[in-house]
Amino acid sequence: EYTSAITTCLEALELPLDVQKEISSVGAIYSRLSKLYNYEGEEALAVEYAQRKVDIFIENYGRVDPNTAEAYQWLAYYLLLQEDYRLALRNYQKAHQVYMELYGLFHTDTEDSYYDLATVYRSMELYDLAIAHYETIFHISDKLRGKESYQTLRVFTYIAGIFRDQGMYERAIQYVDTRLAHYKRIYSKRHISIIFLYHEIAKTYDDSGEEDKAIPYYENVLRSCNKNLFKLDLVFDDYCVDALKKVKKRKSDSDALRYNQ
Repeated sequence: EYTSAITTCLEALELPLDVQKEISSVGAIYSRLSKLYNYEGEEALAVEYAQRKVDIFIENYGRVDPNTAEAYQWLAYYLLLQEDYRLALRNYQKAHQVYMELYGLFHTDTEDSYYDLATVYRSMELYDLAIAHYETIFHISDKLRGKESYQTLRVFTYIAGIFRDQGMYERAIQYVDTRLAHYKRIYSKRHISIIFLYHEIAKTYDDSGEEDKAIPYYENVLRSCNKNLFKLDLVFDDYCVDALKKVKKRKSDSDALRYNQ
């Protein structure tokens, strides 16, 4: 139970710890309390203990330290859950600045901090800023892993999501299609990544009201589901079930139309 776990953590903080020597343990307890309070719906307490972790890490590790940067990120995360976007952004920016000072641009921690910032900008509906950050992520990932790595290509899907948020469905499909074209060169046509993108395009057409264009992609999903050689995981199964429903509905609507005629 969360309540008993919270009690245990609070009791641990009462122990005569030498904070200088046990700073990581104290930080871990603060982290645990933040998570537990968040699960309990006590958002203010989740933020309070995340802030305590930031404060104690700054005091003992200094500001320019990866532990402090990660603490900033967790604090921002809980603020983001509360939709306090401006404070979340401020703390994500602090984490980003630390990573830039420590590692420069081409490092995975810096890359992750760009993802954090893009997420907040998207939540704030500052779409141009979000896209600019995703474009920087693409540049970093290309340098670290190459243009056709999974981590690089997934940026297209994030940018597509931003265009979909704005009702710009054709632009969204262009970005997903670009990722799909790359994947078709890398993977077999029944690879789950390709099935995911077929479903993504179909759903985008559905959202735009263009069901006629969606159906062929749902049918591609179904063909891959039927022929796939590995066991279905839950997400993959959801794609197949959703596609089957869409195609069956389309067939039922067509049959009804022919009957009425």
